[in-house]
Amino acid sequence: MSLAGYGYIALFALLLVSKIMVPQGSGCWSDPPIYDYIILFGFGICISIMGIGYSYFAWTKNAKDYVEWFFEQAVKKIQWQVELMSNNPGFSLWLARLIAPFIALIGIALMGYISFLTVSFIFGQ
Repeated sequence: MSLAGYGYIALFALLLVSKIMVPQGSGCWSDPPIYDYIILFGFGICISIMGIGYSYFAWTKNAKDYVEWFFEQAVKKIQWQVELMSNNPGFSLWLARLIAPFIALIGIALMGYISFLTVSFIFGQ
């Protein structure tokens, strides 16, 4: 999952570079927009992997183990986040259980939408 997080950051940097280097068409899409489609599809993959992973670990671990696992995953630990999760592990666990599946669905929906746009672009011309 950390690889998906780093991939997301790398894709974001690549998106910024492509917006500077690739000519822009209508609606702020690159010209041709396939560059944007590939990067956004990668965003969808990373988001869905992270959502599925956090959801899986939230539903398979108890509150204390989940908080420990979460802090092992964190690259930078923010003090207020450490205090909040350590003092309220049950709240943190249930928040992850409720939100992470929706994050995974958002990533999957993004992949589906970008796939539709890509197929429309390839076969529509």
